[in-house]
Amino acid sequence: MDYYKLILAVLIASIFLNLFIFLRLISEKFFKVKLNLPDQLAATVEVNFSKVVNLIAKAEIVEVILPVFFYSLTAPFLPFSGVKSGIFFAILIFSLGALPQFVWFEESFKLPANYLMHTLLWQLLKAIFIFGTFGLILSS
Repeated sequence: MDYYKLILAVLIASIFLNLFIFLRLISEKFFKVKLNLPDQLAATVEVNFSKVVNLIAKAEIVEVILPVFFYSLTAPFLPFSGVKSGIFFAILIFSLGALPQFVWFEESFKLPANYLMHTLLWQLLKAIFIFGTFGLILSS
């Protein structure tokens, strides 16, 4: 395993992750996507530096570092390589992980459809770009 490629894949995927977090927040404001939770469930948001660092660290670990190791272990067994294998893996992970979770949330909590579709779209785009980066860099 080439550790330089692994580190490069993590760095580039981290850039995509942070870019997509930023673009999702902008599109939420632009399209006026709101969750509209009751006051009992809504928590007041206090933004400080440590909370921002904590959120970024959690996102990096869960959405970039752990997936790159999992992808690097399973990629040799996929029938194709490169960006195609990354996109296939992203769609597979999305359809087995995020999609059933959101379907269950929609049935259990009656989330607004615009919020649900907006979140699903950005989760899928983020997964495709991150795993596509893994496929491109780790297969070269």
